[in-house]
Order: sequence, then C-alpha cells, then structure tokens
Amino acid sequence: MFEIIFNKENLIVFSFVFFIQILGLNFLLLFFKKFFKENNLFLNLNYSWFFGNVVFSFFIFLLFVFKKMSFLNLKVFLLMLFFITILFIVSFLREKRKIELKKSNLIYLISILFFFTPLMIESLTSFLISWDSLAIWFLKAKALYIDKDILSFLKNENFYYSSQAYPVGILLIISVYYRLINQVNDQAIQFYFVWFFINMSFLFFGLLIKFFEKFFSKLILFLLTLSIMVNSAFIIYSHNGYVDLQLGYIFLTIFSFFYFFIVEKENLFVYSRLIILGLGYSLMIKNEALPFSVFCIFILLIIYLLKYNLLIFFKKIFFIF
Repeated sequence: MFEIIFNKENLIVFSFVFFIQILGLNFLLLFFKKFFKENNLFLNLNYSWFFGNVVFSFFIFLLFVFKKMSFLNLKVFLLMLFFITILFIVSFLREKRKIELKKSNLIYLISILFFFTPLMIESLTSFLISWDSLAIWFLKAKALYIDKDILSFLKNENFYYSSQAYPVGILLIISVYYRLINQVNDQAIQFYFVWFFINMSFLFFGLLIKFFEKFFSKLILFLLTLSIMVNSAFIIYSHNGYVDLQLGYIFLTIFSFFYFFIVEKENLFVYSRLIILGLGYSLMIKNEALPFSVFCIFILLIIYLLKYNLLIFFKKIFFIF
C-alpha cells in the first residue's frame, strides 16, 4: 500500500496541490495582508487554496491563449515551487508575530486531515467511471495534452456530446498535471479534486469558529463540521471528476466574502476585489457561473449606489488594485 500511495505520479500531485496552496498563501500575504491577519487558521487555509487556484488558473489560461503551454514541464514546475516556498517562508517569518497560531487549531487541523485520510487514499486509487468526468472534463484535458490544440477537438463533430461550450479552467489544470508526469493518469489527479472538498471542510469549520466560538466549544463545532461533511452527496462528488462540488465550493467561498462585505463597515473595497476575483475564476469553471456572477455584480452595484457614486466604484475597484 505504501508503494502504491507514494509512487512518482502521486508525489507529483502532492507537490502540485502544495504549490497551489502556497501560491494562494503568498497572494494573500502580499496583497491582502490585513484580511489574512483577521482570519483564523482554517479560513486562511481555505482562502489560500481558493486564490491559489485563481492565480494559477489565470496564469495557465494566459499560457493557453498565447500557445505557450509547452513552457510548463516538471523542471520548470519544481523551480517555481522552490521560489514560491522560499517567498512564503520569508513572508511568514516577517509577519509571524502578527499572525496568531493557536495550538488547538493545529490539533483540529491534523484531526480533519486524519479523518479524511481514507477519502484521500481512495481518490488516489479509484478508477474514473462517472460519465461527465470521462466524456467532458478529462476527455478535453487529454485533447489538450495529446493534440496541443483544443480547436481541432472542438470542431470535430464526433465529440459534440462532450459539452464543448463549457469553459476550459478545470481541464487546463488537469492537462498541466499530465504534462508534469508526461503521461495520462486519471487516478492521481483526483487528489486535486478532493482537496476542494477538504478546503470546504476548512471553510465550514473556520466560519463556525468565527461566528460561534464564544458560545460553543471548538469540539462541538468540530463534530458539527464533520457531521455536515460526511454527507453522502459530498463524499460521492468529492473526487469523481464532476466539477459541481468544485463550483459549489467557489460559490460558498464567494458568499462568505459577501457576508464580510455586508457586515464590515470598513474595507468594503477589499472585499469587493476578493468577490470580483472569485467571480472571474468561477466563469472559468462552468457556464452555470454566469447568472450567478451577473447577480453578484448587480448586488455589488446596488450597494455601492446606495453609498457612493459609480465613478468612485470603478476607480477603487479597477484602477487602484
């Protein structure tokens, strides 16, 4: 079992997930430092995973648009991983005194990871059998990896069944992993999918701590989180290659930003930027994100119209990022 779990492809996918997590941590520490310091460990882990995916997906998409996907290989990836890890260590040590790390939170973090370890092992060893996974997301990822060109695939009438109008965000990520291992592995990349589920657990637990820590013990909040997350629907869709759970995770994270945006009297523009970045990322995942994004932008405009004029809104959001 040890040799099966810790083979080369799995070690690379572990590094792949770690890279995205650290990338998000660097992003928050560099651009949203105050927001980072105000959150507990679990919210910061979730938001770092979220924005790590935002930054990495936008970067990969630019490489795709300019036909530079071949730039990414294992050596380049390991070099990028080394530099962002060093950057995180430097940034964290610089802000260490201002960041509160409670021992109890670390214990609960280890407990969550231990509790979901069987699910993570299953994600690394289970076969990909769901129709949407095989016929839509992973099929297109293979087309990107093998043919190096998605256009010929999209124009091929033999693949009309594969929902060709869907965005390319997730399939680009999958194809990057294929490039790193220089072959197709539909099992190991499921670990990337399950990490969305793990971070959704972090988000639930972090929000419960933020809202109810003064009224209930952390143990009760921890057990409540696990009771919610062991729902069979969550478990089934955690890594089977469908992106519905991932999209739901994105919506949930954006809703949390909206909560802070509404209740916080300060830093409204900070939360607005977080929301807009999240909405941009959601549009790269599924078409269902479009009406959600339009609705969110409409709500933002209404709130700003009640407090400011539109000129100040566009100036604050887009020109002084």
